[in-house]
Amino acid sequence: MLCIMKYECPKEWATLVTTAISNVRYCNECGKNVTFCFNEAQLADLADQGECVAFVDARSKRSGRVRLGLPSTRGEKLRSFTDEL
Repeated sequence: MLCIMKYECPKEWATLVTTAISNVRYCNECGKNVTFCFNEAQLADLADQGECVAFVDARSKRSGRVRLGLPSTRGEKLRSFTDEL
């Protein structure tokens, strides 16, 4: 998945606290839940809700790396794109 991040979290998925929901973990540092996304639609929906996410970044130099953080919303990405025109 490709995602522009508003904030890239330095934490590792494996270090977050497990919850009753298998793809949701809790971060003791920021006090937020982090949802592991399995597709781009889920990632975009959570971004628009201002939720923290985790996802496999298959396009990075370190293929398969799990990225965590707060993604940019669709509106922010569009504004960024039009500002560059």
